[in-house]
Amino acid sequence: MAYSVVPTVATGDLWTAANHNTYIRDNFAAGVPGLFTSAGDMAYASGLRAATRLPVGSAGKILRVLATGLPGWGGPVITRIGGSTTDWSVVGSTVYTPDQILIQMGIIGLTLTANGSVASGFSFSTAFAGVPMAFASPIHQYEWYAISVSPTATMLNYVVKNLSNVATTMKVNWMAIGQPAS
Repeated sequence: MAYSVVPTVATGDLWTAANHNTYIRDNFAAGVPGLFTSAGDMAYASGLRAATRLPVGSAGKILRVLATGLPGWGGPVITRIGGSTTDWSVVGSTVYTPDQILIQMGIIGLTLTANGSVASGFSFSTAFAGVPMAFASPIHQYEWYAISVSPTATMLNYVVKNLSNVATTMKVNWMAIGQPAS
């Protein structure tokens, strides 16, 4: 139902039931709150004096302006350069604007022997569509370490090498970013 522009009335003009139904009842039905059908719905201007319902988005989505120029739900607006839409480890020069982004992060606790290394891995809580971009960084102030990560769509494999002659325990921050599996 479309919004009807309310006419200007002067003292003494007749305001009928039909006027009331067209300009008050029907205009309420055409706009807020008449558009809403579910908790979390929002309204946006879809044209001159026209409103449209935007249903609540799914978990993890953010409100953004879509390629159409209208509001909608999706991932953060990020562009990246690579050779594959889903496998973020493929080299290339194509610019992609993914509609969905999955970011996972955490902390690994390790015990390292002097001049020793730890090679291990763990499964991501949510699988990626392809190989994500991943990196890690130690939380340690005084010693030297080498860290390498080798992600797959479902796992983060890592090697941490203690380059000092002192045994230690440490923590490693990690992050993986890519497109979620459908």
